Amino acid sequence: MTNYLNQKGYTLLLTLVLVVLLLMLTASFTIASMNQQKQVSKTDDSFVSTSLAEMGVEYYQNRLETIISGHYSKALLEIKTIQNNSTLSAETKATEIASKITTYNTLINTDITNFLNAESASAALREVATANRAYKLQSYSKEEVTDATSGFTRYVLTLKVAGVFDATVTRSIDMKMSYPKLSLPLINGSPTLPTISFDDYKDLYINDPSKVTVLNVPTISNPGFSFTDNTFYYFPITVTFDSQQFNSQQNKDLGNIKVLAADGVFFLKHVRIDNSFLKVKTISFTFSSNAKSDILNSTLVTNTIGFTLENTNGNNIKEDDKRVTLINSNVCIESPLSSSAFSQVKSSFKHGDSSNYKVIYKLSNDVNAPWYQMTAASDQTVITQQQKDTVCNLTITDPNGVIDPGTSIEEINYN
Repeated sequence: MTNYLNQKGYTLLLTLVLVVLLLMLTASFTIASMNQQKQVSKTDDSFVSTSLAEMGVEYYQNRLETIISGHYSKALLEIKTIQNNSTLSAETKATEIASKITTYNTLINTDITNFLNAESASAALREVATANRAYKLQSYSKEEVTDATSGFTRYVLTLKVAGVFDATVTRSIDMKMSYPKLSLPLINGSPTLPTISFDDYKDLYINDPSKVTVLNVPTISNPGFSFTDNTFYYFPITVTFDSQQFNSQQNKDLGNIKVLAADGVFFLKHVRIDNSFLKVKTISFTFSSNAKSDILNSTLVTNTIGFTLENTNGNNIKEDDKRVTLINSNVCIESPLSSSAFSQVKSSFKHGDSSNYKVIYKLSNDVNAPWYQMTAASDQTVITQQQKDTVCNLTITDPNGVIDPGTSIEEINYN
């Protein structure tokens, strides 16, 4: 019997087998990597779309609350006016109030329906700052629900808001929001006209000249500026008073007014602030032979405060004229004072006929640093945040009676 021991060719065969195995292994890793990359990309897209949908939920909530609270507030004000009209009989009041309630329920629902119809139109996309990213209202429904216990009726809106990424809707959110149907028991049980913060007042009425006077003037020059009593003034830019603002000058002092300034307010000549509230970013008083400053029965809130000493025409400035006189008034300095700034503030304020005044300040940026109160009796008395807020914050009665009618998001579901 013949034995064949020739092994030529096995090396080639083994090499081919190994190459095939390596190719199969590499291909499997490549496919797995590609699948993982697709999954990561899909997850990223899902996160982006969810964030966009959440932005949409916030947008529609704010818009709907604005529509509802605007109508609700006007209805409340008009109904309160009817209720307080002593010339109307009880029957007439009841008829007119019922009519107002019906009218406003119709107006609210009509405006909401028109808004939502426009938003849910097929091409209605709300784009955000980044390209190819938007949100839209896919659908909505509304139902009327009466609470068996209270007897009050609410409208319940269900909105489907979608995130749109690269023109593809990948995630959506179902939002359920409710608001009250106007009724006489609800009106009678509503609060009195509410108070709002000083800054909120500006935000609500900035475009209403009957409520807020906006002054876009960099310089108020001679013969001076006559402020109207009991008026809210808003300065969106830096303003310099280059004229007398003092009682002796045709009653042109800053009296019985509320002023909000987004930037600086600078007084170069006589100024008297009487029975007023000023909230300004920066305020500066100039002391010269032609300038002195009095603050009476007022509160001044500012981030920074400055004092400038000027000798004009070689005239000497009396020592008492180098200070701001405080009478029954408060000055709140929001930004921390350095040692030198504190010394200047201390030397630049004096009390007049009354020792009832406060200068409130802080000496450090640390959130836990204390607030101090300077009075005629003490330079550095520690006070609480609440005591500081009581002096430095101002709330105003809202003339339009804008209130929260009780809108609320009851449920959010991610799809």
